[in-house]
Amino acid sequence: MLFIFKILFTGDYLKKYFLMAILIISVILVSGCVTDKSSDEAPQTLTKKGIKIIIPNNWVEAKSYANDTIIAVVDPNYVDMDSNLDQVSVVIQKKAYKSSLDSIFRDTYRKMFLNSSYQLVNEGNTTVGEFSALECTYIVTEKELIKEHRAIWFKKGDYVYVVLCTAPESEFSMQEKYFNYISEHIQFL
Repeated sequence: MLFIFKILFTGDYLKKYFLMAILIISVILVSGCVTDKSSDEAPQTLTKKGIKIIIPNNWVEAKSYANDTIIAVVDPNYVDMDSNLDQVSVVIQKKAYKSSLDSIFRDTYRKMFLNSSYQLVNEGNTTVGEFSALECTYIVTEKELIKEHRAIWFKKGDYVYVVLCTAPESEFSMQEKYFNYISEHIQFL
């Protein structure tokens, strides 16, 4: 810090203005004033079966073969060329249950993790809008493909909702901002 101060006030004007310009540019970059193109695009709204979600502009609605799916959305930039299946997705499921959220959640993962292809990453508590929720992140290995999943479970009335976010393990952290955005913008109509 003393070195920078010394250069700014004892050197010639060129050095002084050059360093000031670098400092200003650094502050702008660090403060987030520079954005990427995708954040400037308007998001899309999807409404199905009493739920409204907001998704990134480049994502699309998809057909899901999972039981009890309400809405499925994918990033079309991530398609497995061999299987033609989407690799990055968010699927929202709804199922009627009378038992507690905690017991449904624990029973599901107790059975799932008996299969050695499934590996627990973490479990915890979170929220979806106004609802308290349970979260489980896990990795699934199928042949050479390793996928990371984050399942967020919450209950509304007699229904349990699961928001399942999926991406290849190597891409998951890069997709988390989109997963979080979609999860944070779920509304009941």
